[in-house]
Amino acid sequence: MPKTYRKVEKTYRPGEIIFKENSDCDGMYIINAGKVSVYKTLSTGDGVEEIELVQLGPKGMFGEMSLIDENKRSAAAKALETTKVTIITREMFHDQLSRLPVWVLTLIKLLVNRLRATNAKLQSQERILSRQTSMSQASKTTSVLDEDDDDDDEFEEDEVIKKPEIALEEEDDDDDDDDIESSEVNEDDTKEHEQKAAQNKDAAETDKLLDELDF
Repeated sequence: MPKTYRKVEKTYRPGEIIFKENSDCDGMYIINAGKVSVYKTLSTGDGVEEIELVQLGPKGMFGEMSLIDENKRSAAAKALETTKVTIITREMFHDQLSRLPVWVLTLIKLLVNRLRATNAKLQSQERILSRQTSMSQASKTTSVLDEDDDDDDEFEEDEVIKKPEIALEEEDDDDDDDDIESSEVNEDDTKEHEQKAAQNKDAAETDKLLDELDF
């Protein structure tokens, strides 16, 4: 006869912290209703900044990595609205893992370790690119301001002589902007479709998981 477990549920208020980064793992969470933000906190020159990794809605699952590799939480989670979750406790999870062959468990832990390493590298690259972009924008702004100070007189003369050309250039720019906006809309639609498909797949897998636990 399959083992049954006591269902553990909890409700969080909007803005309430579910768990903190680097805290011990007490279980994994499945969202029954509401919305959750999973994020990391980074120290900057201006203080502490929150970097959101993902937002999850109903049937979303989070907090599972620390259950598998038994490390500290790699990120924090908080409720964005009134959120009700089902908690898969450590005891429940490890009871299920104990039924797997050792080689399968070893493979799962290896995959989680690789995922953690990949996430860390991506986040590091994002921070580097963000700093480089900020420095580049600041440099361009300074360069443009310097050119404006030197060439004000020339620009005033050119505006009188080349008004028709400017009008044509503005029309071309408008057409280019329309093409870019259309392309961005198509890309956004594709990403949204892919995200919804992934969410539906995750929801189906979450239902299977809950059925197997036989609450």
